[in-house]
Order: sequence, then C-alpha cells, then structure tokens
Amino acid sequence: MVDSAEDAFKFYSDGIISSGCGNATDEFLLAVGYGKDEKTGTEYYLLKNNYGENWGENGYARVAMNGDGDGNCGIQTNTMYPDTKASS
Repeated sequence: MVDSAEDAFKFYSDGIISSGCGNATDEFLLAVGYGKDEKTGTEYYLLKNNYGENWGENGYARVAMNGDGDGNCGIQTNTMYPDTKASS
C-alpha cells in the first residue's frame, strides 16, 4: 500500500518519488520489480498502478527504497505477499 493522497503521488509523471508523501497508506499497488537509476544511483521499487497507461511512466511509478521503517509513501507498511508453503 502507498499514501496516494499527496501531490507527489497524485501528480506523478516520471522519475523516482523520494519525498512529498506521508505514510497514511490508502491504495494498493502491485510491486513488479526494483532497480537502480543509472544517473543518480537511487534504488527504487517499480510499482504498477491501476490508473492506466496515461498515468506516470506508462502506468508505472518508481518509489525510492528507504531502508527500514515505513519507507517512502508508506511503501514498506501493510505489505502482502503469497504464502507458497504447500498445505498438508
């Protein structure tokens, strides 16, 4: 989940979001990958949004990784992932 109510996220068009939003998470996004910007060296999460291809970078956003804690835009809170353990 991310805090999508702040301007940094609502009006995102490109680049890496590294500030400008809080951690009051209100929207689910799908983390599809991660990377490191070649120019700045900033590590980021690559997120797919449901707004369509006209939002952000063709429907995707990059949010800077921020060590431990809530992370930028609260990206490191309220995370979900599949449990791949087979049932008995």
